[in-house]
Amino acid sequence: MAGEEFEWHYLKEGRSQHEKLGVMKKGGRRRPLFSPRFRQQYLPVMTSLMMVFLAWVVMSRGSSIRYDEHLDDVVVSISDGSGYSEKIALRDMAYYVLTAEREGDKAAKLYDEKKPTAYWNLYMNDEGDESGYMSDLARQTVLDAVIRDRIYANEAAKAGYELDEETKADTEFDAGRLYLGLSEREKNTLGLSEEKLKEDMLREARAKHYILDLGGGDLSKTFAYDIKGAEYEKIMEAYTIETDTDVYRKVRIGFVTIN
Repeated sequence: MAGEEFEWHYLKEGRSQHEKLGVMKKGGRRRPLFSPRFRQQYLPVMTSLMMVFLAWVVMSRGSSIRYDEHLDDVVVSISDGSGYSEKIALRDMAYYVLTAEREGDKAAKLYDEKKPTAYWNLYMNDEGDESGYMSDLARQTVLDAVIRDRIYANEAAKAGYELDEETKADTEFDAGRLYLGLSEREKNTLGLSEEKLKEDMLREARAKHYILDLGGGDLSKTFAYDIKGAEYEKIMEAYTIETDTDVYRKVRIGFVTIN
């Protein structure tokens, strides 16, 4: 902003906008923006409401659960009205939680190597539902990915779509290698076995390859079939999805297997 433009915006009538907001002129005298009566009657009430709101925010974010104590708690129920019905517990979401925390931890250490938890407590101010604390946004991303892959795995099954043998073999190899690299904390907290990990990664691979197939190699069409895409939204209309927010909102991504 050029100097003259800056002065026009911020120094109108020789006074800063902050000063103009704080006082009003009347008869050449300055008086407070809020009258003594207003401050006496309403400000205490407004302050109390603000304190209650802040306390609620802190309590709602601060309440968390031990993941390993709720592995069999159902978080999502999905059905399509034509025979497919599935209940997904925290144990079934473990691979996605693991992936989100491992990928997020890389960014967290770049952000603050000495205190990576600072990254997960960052508040991202964006448009619409993209705003929120990084931990909460990651939790929603995990949920969205779980639902997407279950739906597309079912759609692939109905269409008779299967992974080729080479992709299957590569995916199972990657799953075995990933499992060998898991820490005891990761295995115990997430309740993951090698077979469960292979099952989850094969489902993910099947869903992703089916999305690519639906897009026909066109990147813009592929995006339309992914999370929040127009084509995906149409497919989701055929499904009934119920989420147990009481359990899932207490999962703090970034603090399950790390920190």
